[in-house]
Amino acid sequence: MAQDNSRAVISLVLAVFFWIPLLNIPIAIASIYMGIRALKNIRERPQHYSGRKYAVAAITISAITLAFTAGAFILRRVR
Repeated sequence: MAQDNSRAVISLVLAVFFWIPLLNIPIAIASIYMGIRALKNIRERPQHYSGRKYAVAAITISAITLAFTAGAFILRRVR
């Protein structure tokens, strides 16, 4: 039976902490990195690792966080 990939779980936990001010950008980048690494591990050894849904959810949440943060930064600079 495949165990959950710890990188996928860590990535999801990091993605949940997107609300921390000033740290949301580094946390989102770390979450995306860990999620991509988890997907790579799962693809290479599917019989050993699971957790694809965790990794995809973390990457999605983190990408949305980065997009909103960048949008807010741009809007703040335009005004």
